[in-house]
Amino acid sequence: CKASNACNVVRMSAALAIVEGAAARALPPAHVGVEAGPMLYEEGDYFGRTVKLAARIASEAGPGRVFVGEGAADDSMEGVHLAEVGRFPLKGIAGAVTIYEASSAG
Repeated sequence: CKASNACNVVRMSAALAIVEGAAARALPPAHVGVEAGPMLYEEGDYFGRTVKLAARIASEAGPGRVFVGEGAADDSMEGVHLAEVGRFPLKGIAGAVTIYEASSAG
């Protein structure tokens, strides 16, 4: 799935379901980082800048939060609201990255 609006809606919906599902099942709070872009798949694992960026974005998200990078952020996603959190310097990533927080719209 490429970085299209429909794919991003699925990504955000899945991330929000993970966070909400953990809370509903009395599990420790989850936090998720979402990014879209090219990745390498080898021997059952994914590698590349996109994966690294998603991990770094997740490390900025507090419990119960879904943070989204610029590659997956799309203001026209139906059912998902994005609010800019700010620009963050992330370990191993050149330059500051704008991060958004996803929440269910409505």
